[in-house]
This record gives sequence, structure tokens and C-alpha cells, in this order.
Amino acid sequence: MLIFSRGFLLLAFIFFVSFSASAQYALYQGIVTDINHKPLFGVAVSAGEGLGSSTDANGMFSTKIIYPSKVKFNYLGYKPIEKYLDKEIVGMDTIVMIEEAQNLNEVVVTANKRGQNINEVSQTMEVIHQDFLIESQTVEVQKALEKIPGIVVQKDEVSIRGASGFSYGAGSRVMVMVDDMPMLSADASDPKWNYYPVENINKIEVLKGAASALYGSAAMEGIINLRTAVAADTPYTMIKAYGGFYDHPLKKDTGFWAKQKKPRFVDGITIAHRQTFGPFKITASATINNDDGYRLDDKSYVERLNLFVQYIPKHDPRFVIDFSLNGMHDTGRIFLFSTSVNNAYVPLPGTSTIYNYYRWHTDLSIKFYASETTKHILRTRYFTTINMDNSEHNSIGQVWYNEYQLQKILRKKRHTETDLTAGAVYTLSKTLSDSIYHNHNGQNVAAYAQLDHTVGKLLFNVGGRIEANRVDTFKWDYAPVFRAGLNYHLAKYTYLRASFGQGFRYPSVAEMFTTTSAGLLNILPNPELKPETGWSSEVAARQLFEVWGIKGYVDASAFLSKYNNMIEFVFGNHTPAGLPPQFKYFGFEAINVENTLIEGFEISTGMEKEFGKLHVDLSGGYTFVLPYNEDSVGKKLAEPYHEYLSFRHKDMVKGNLNLEYKKIGFGFYSYYNSPFLNLDQFFLSLVQGLATNNYWQPYSAGFVADVRLSYKIVKNVNLSFFVKNVFNAEFMEVPGNTNAPRSYQLQAVWEF
Repeated sequence: MLIFSRGFLLLAFIFFVSFSASAQYALYQGIVTDINHKPLFGVAVSAGEGLGSSTDANGMFSTKIIYPSKVKFNYLGYKPIEKYLDKEIVGMDTIVMIEEAQNLNEVVVTANKRGQNINEVSQTMEVIHQDFLIESQTVEVQKALEKIPGIVVQKDEVSIRGASGFSYGAGSRVMVMVDDMPMLSADASDPKWNYYPVENINKIEVLKGAASALYGSAAMEGIINLRTAVAADTPYTMIKAYGGFYDHPLKKDTGFWAKQKKPRFVDGITIAHRQTFGPFKITASATINNDDGYRLDDKSYVERLNLFVQYIPKHDPRFVIDFSLNGMHDTGRIFLFSTSVNNAYVPLPGTSTIYNYYRWHTDLSIKFYASETTKHILRTRYFTTINMDNSEHNSIGQVWYNEYQLQKILRKKRHTETDLTAGAVYTLSKTLSDSIYHNHNGQNVAAYAQLDHTVGKLLFNVGGRIEANRVDTFKWDYAPVFRAGLNYHLAKYTYLRASFGQGFRYPSVAEMFTTTSAGLLNILPNPELKPETGWSSEVAARQLFEVWGIKGYVDASAFLSKYNNMIEFVFGNHTPAGLPPQFKYFGFEAINVENTLIEGFEISTGMEKEFGKLHVDLSGGYTFVLPYNEDSVGKKLAEPYHEYLSFRHKDMVKGNLNLEYKKIGFGFYSYYNSPFLNLDQFFLSLVQGLATNNYWQPYSAGFVADVRLSYKIVKNVNLSFFVKNVFNAEFMEVPGNTNAPRSYQLQAVWEF
């Protein structure tokens, strides 16, 4: 028995040693990049049996494995890779990952301030890529936005799903950001569309619905986030030149166009370059754009320079430092509005002004990857706007934005993960003006936090923000807001989502303090304005598909929003109580006038297909909106108590088609907006012809289509011919403002 026991132990020892020898661990090291040789940070490397790691900021990884072994590489937005290793690899292995189809697995950051698959967000998102901006000959960002479902652009003011009307350029309910930091002016709190460098934008992310819980004031109806293209290892240069002219409108007016004998031109040139120099990645551009305008006293000349530098120290790649410096000069004349639909291209006397605008900003962003689970971010931006005109209504706006953000994976086990995003914001603003605003100081302090939790196929998030705002020595206004959302991966290609978010917006300096006149119209101050508050919600489904080689998606959503104390400029007698009516108090004044309820639904789609050498790309959607004025309930339906809010469209249709066959390209970009549901009664008397047989209704509906025909002359040179507003449609964007007539433009793009 003793001999048997000793023999068994000896056999067991020999088996254990031989198994250990055959199961020896080896070290497997490498780097993971995309097809442009750009290192990918955070790629999950799994070697089985609990072995694995993830890549660092340089794309490097190191893990123990047991040969033979299957090693899997997974990264959000990229096709997974499975590699079989049957023998040891000496040195560093290189893994190249390829992005999924853009419209199926887009990676976005705006929804939760961190990278996330677009299919898994809890709110509706749209994405515009750089190639679309070039193909559609986009010079200013808002011209690309109007091609997105649910978005309307009215005289450069953007509204998402009917949440905004026209506010005369004072105050935006949509937060516009550049590289995750707000970029609205200090005085009017509005975007400056011709300032944003279209040539350096990698993509534009549009988040629909209230986002104040993460982004604060002005994010009541959504976010537009412009993300700068970062240089790759391969240098990239683009030279774009374009030129063209406006055609005569179909309607023969009695003034401006009837006398035009020579073309009114549009032309410009852009040079953009991206290159890596060791640890530095540099993006730079210069742009000149001239637009003679299609109306009398309406033209602009823009000069713009942009520089973006990313630095990753070789000795410590855990740091990523971004720096940018940008400036612009814009000069020309402003067209405010006309007084007749039959003479729509001539301004009301006394309303046209000569302007000289300067804009510049500088950014610094420092990201520190403390560990695989913790990331710290410091951001700061100084943004200045200088407005000068011939009416001596000059102003300087200065915004200093500062943010600290923490991103941390609190828990990660197999099919469960909990992520925390938290931060604090301090913003200081200053407006210096002679008579239009006078001098004002503003302070804003905020703290926010959001938890994103994944359990199997269910993702849900909850977050909140507390914000305090003060102008001059007025008392502090406090705004606590909350949001929640979920996304359920029901089937392989099916995602369901729902969200609820509160929103708010503090009145801008322009809304509170503007004192000026335009012709015979007075604009009066109202320092007693209250903040706007409200909420938005939606339920939606997103279906991906791949049928007969066609890859795409269909996204359907139903939404409901409610806003209180909405600020509108209202014309009337604003004489203070206790005083007899005086002419100087007749005019426009921003007041809290409306409580609203907006409901509707939206269907959008995107798909692409290869037919041999023919590539087809189709996108678009339909949005239905009913924007109710709740203050009209139980009251006579006349201004200001009409059932519907002013300047809103019930139906909006968008459609974009791109065809590429060998060297030939064709594009068709279109949108349709139904007539306004309501119009301020004041404008019916101000603009002649609007009230006649209710002409304002068909005049406010518009179908606009742009056409592109392109030819690739040589490998890197593409020549395109555009006809914008090909049918020469004419409609009213807002009262007294008619859209641009047909124009013809030739564009040459050289990329190398």
C-alpha cells in the first residue's frame, strides 16, 4: 500500500510538471492602430483564461498568453479582430483595426461626454462627416445643418424640432460647441457661423433634446458639437477654390434685381494642412470668402486663420495636450428686413448698417490617463467678439470658460460596467458697450455628474447638474436639473431607447439690456427677464439592416417637450406702469410670454450600397411637429394667444443622395418646410403683401434643392459644378427675409 501511494504521488508529480511545461506563460506585446497608423487607446485585448489587457495612449499592449491561443481585439466603432497564435512572436506585433460602416456604428462623445456607439445612446443623434461638407460645398456650418432631419435654419438661427422660433439673433436654445467647449458670444449668446472652421472639422455631432443636465444653459433643445480633425502619421493637405454668381429670382421685383446688369459673385479659397512632427500633431488652415450678396446692402468679406496642435509627450504618453489659436475678420453690410414681398431685396430705409467684426479665441485642453479606469481633463477657452458698425452701436464680448472633468470606470465585470462622468465649470463673461448694451459682467458656476450603467444588453444613465448664474450685482439664479435615459439592445440589429431631460436657459445680455432702433422701430431693454425652464422626452427605436449588400439604418422616435417662460421679442406699447403712453416705449421688448407644449415624431434613415464601381449613399428623414401655445387655452385665438407658436413648420422633409461612379460624382441635397403655423400679427402690417389673401402661408413654405456634378480630373484633384436652389424657389425664412435665389458655383479641390 505504501509503495502504491508513493508511485501515485510520483506519477502525479510527473503529470503536474509536464502540464506546467506545456502550459507555460509567454509574453505577447504589440501596438494597435487604425488604417491611418494612428494608435488606438483603450482597445480591449483578451487572451482567454482570464488573461488580457488594454492598449495605452500610444496603442501599446502587453499580456501573458498560453500557446496555442486565440487573442481577441475589441474597440468601439471598429470591426473586432480574432488572431490565432500557435507559436511565440518575437518582438512587437502590429494589429490594424478597421472602422465599421460610419452610419451603422458611429462613435460619438456628445451624448455622455465620453466615447459611445451611436446605436447605444439614449437620445436621438445625427452626425455630419467632413466628406459631406466638401461634397455639398458647405462654407458655413448652418448650411449643412439644414439638411439634417428636424432642423430648421431661419436667418442663421437654428431650431431643433420646433423648440425655437425666430429671436432676432439674441439668445440661442441650442448649445454650439467646438471640441467639447461652448462657443456662444458673451453679449447675444449666439453662434457665429462663419467663424467656425469648416475646413478643419472632422465631424459634427448633433444631439436632439434637452441636454442641460450635462451642458447647462442654452442646451435646452440640443447640442451641436464641432470636432476638429487631428493629424495622422500621413501628412494631408487640401486646397479648395470656388467661385460663382447668383441668378435673377423668378419674381421680378420693382427695385434691386430689376436694375442688376452685372453678376453678384461668391468666391473663396481655403488651404488646410495636417501633419505629425514627432510628438506634435498640427492642424492649420487659412480661408478667404467673399459674398456680394443677393440683396441690396447685404455682403460680406471674411478672412480666417486656424491652428490646432496636439502634443503627446514621448516620455509620458498618459498626457494628451491640445492647444488652438483662431482668429477672423468679417466686414460688410447687414440686411435686416424688407418692407414688401414685391420688393424683397431692398431693405427698410435706415435698417442697413456697415459692420466690422473681429473674432478670436484660444484653447488649452489637458487630458491625463491616470490608469485604465481613470481619466482627468482640464479645459479652458478665452473667446472674444468685437462688433463695430456705422451706427456707433459697438460692443466687445469676452468669455472665459474653465472646466475640470473626471471620467472613471467604477466597476467592470464581464457583462456589467458602471461609468462615472463628473465635473465642475466656472465661466466669466464681460460685455463692454457704448449705448446698445452698456457694460455688464456675468458669472456662472456649475457642477454635474452622470452615471452610465450597463447590464448585459441594457444601458441606462442618470445625471444631474446644479448651476448658479449672476449678471452684474443682480441676485444669483440657481437651476438644478435632472436627466435619465435607457437603451436596450433588443435583438442583433435592433435598439430601443427612451430619455427624459430637464432644460433651462438664462436670458442673454442682448435680451435684457438692448437699447437701440432700426429705422422707425425701437428695441427696448428688460432687465427683469426670468430664465426659461422646461423638459423634453422621447421614445425611439433604431433598426440596423444589411440586405442584398445594402447597409443602413432606420430610426423612428416620438418626442414631447414642455417649456415655461419662453422669451420672445414682442412688439407693442411697453410704457412703464403709471406713465402716459409715449412713442419711445413703442417697439420690441423681450418678455416671458409663453408656456409651450411641443409634440411630434421623426423618422430618419441612412444607407449605402456598392453596385460594382457605383457607390450609392442615401440619407434623410421626415419630422412632424405640433408646437402648442398653452397660454391660448380658454382664450380667444388671436395674437398673442394663437393656438400655435410663431415661425414653426409642421412638416419638415430632408433628402440627400450621393452617387460615385469611377471618376464621376452626382449629388442631390434637398429640404422642404411646410407653411408657418402662425405669424406675429405685427409683421402682417409691417411687410406689405403678407396679409393679402393670407399670402404669408404659401410664402413661408419652401422646397430647396442643390445639385452637384463632379469629375476627378486626376487622382487627387476633383472638379465640381453646383447649382444651388436649382428650381429657383422663393420663400420667406422669416418676415422681411427671402431666401437666396438660384446660384451657380464651380469648386476645385486638391487633396494630397
